[in-house]
Amino acid sequence: MENNAKTTTIWCSYHNSNFIEEYNLCDTDIIKTFCTSNKFSIEGNHINDLNTCLSEVCTYYYVWANQIKSDYVGF
Repeated sequence: MENNAKTTTIWCSYHNSNFIEEYNLCDTDIIKTFCTSNKFSIEGNHINDLNTCLSEVCTYYYVWANQIKSDYVGF
């Protein structure tokens, strides 16, 4: 029997790293957090230094540029 399980990743963008504690944000197998104001601890290609007001666009770029794959992706 073939396993046809699908993978899902939901990306949560935020501007301020204080939101992690305030809103109880944490990475899981499905949910990934991405802070656009944290320019130095992010591995891989990112555009966070362009504009801190474009958190969702920075997250889209990060997922695309680093070829992060899932069957279903949400932002």
